[in-house]
Amino acid sequence: MRIIVAPDSFKGSLSAAKAANIIARQFEIVFPKAEIIELPLADGGEGTLNIVQKPLGARQIPKKVKGPLGEAVSAHFGLVEANKTAIIESAAACGMALVPPESLNPLKASSTGLGELILAALDNGAREIIVTLGGSATVDGGLGMANALGYRLTDAQGRVIPEGGAGLLDLSLIDPSGRDPRLPDCHFRIAADVNNFLTGPDGAARVFGPQKGATPEMVSMLDRGLINMMQVFYRHKMLSGESPGDGAAGGLGAGLRAFCDGKIESGAEWVCQAVGLDALLADAALLITGEGQSDQQTLSGKLCQVVSTHARAKKVPVLLLSGSIANPKEILAIADYAVSISSGEGSLAEMILNCERNLAHSALTCARLFFTQL
Repeated sequence: MRIIVAPDSFKGSLSAAKAANIIARQFEIVFPKAEIIELPLADGGEGTLNIVQKPLGARQIPKKVKGPLGEAVSAHFGLVEANKTAIIESAAACGMALVPPESLNPLKASSTGLGELILAALDNGAREIIVTLGGSATVDGGLGMANALGYRLTDAQGRVIPEGGAGLLDLSLIDPSGRDPRLPDCHFRIAADVNNFLTGPDGAARVFGPQKGATPEMVSMLDRGLINMMQVFYRHKMLSGESPGDGAAGGLGAGLRAFCDGKIESGAEWVCQAVGLDALLADAALLITGEGQSDQQTLSGKLCQVVSTHARAKKVPVLLLSGSIANPKEILAIADYAVSISSGEGSLAEMILNCERNLAHSALTCARLFFTQL
């Protein structure tokens, strides 16, 4: 009997690899003869490169770049020498994990470091670049990235706009004459963690801005700025309209489409393909997935939804273990069993502190329940 344990990370608590190991150990207690496969996954955010590196045969190349708030950070990207493909995790250069929680400020945070990683990949001979999106501290639409790539971004008077989301409202003119000449000959793929549009009620600012430190006033300003950016793209004939995934990583989806002619795809789907999930599901009796919180974002193309879709297509039942479940009815539409591992904690800090214990307890309880069914 094969059981596949394929969780995402539990943000702030456990990496996907640690969560997979905890769940697998508990199921081994009840099913000692089962083939239990630990398959930690991601959908484009922090840790994605580590998960796909071995299956794709990539080696990691370190690079010092500009962090979200301008400080130097030690980043990295993956390079597959055989086909000259680079894998760049945007969170490595501009992720929330690089900024202390009290310093998060999307009006100031910039994606410049991502542009520097793209240049480093080109320097190393990359002819295809896969940029994974998720977990960014930024809502700058990729303007910082574009600046690093050689685009000149100015206001209506020709003055260079400031970095960060604060510059979005000032953007008026885009001069591509100084962009790196290698960009047009490089194929860009955008592996987005969500399928949100750029603007509006489900856009980058309103849905993800608050978790990046945006106040209600900032959210409104950022959304208006992203609308302005898209209008500038229209005028410069860089884009003809919004696309699902444009809102990923603070609008980097749209920015990569406009500045690098990138094509958006599901980050979770790309990761599942890279690790060979469908082949493993062929003889599986159960798939277990999990995440820190299951909510509306889960239903917007996040990992747990995608792996559940793959499992159900193979008629494999799905168990979801989540730190918390915000909308049980909707979540049960994508998983056969959905369990919140919370044990009555009164705050998020307590839930994070007790996550490992609670996950182990819930996994063991579920294993015992499944013993009579599998």
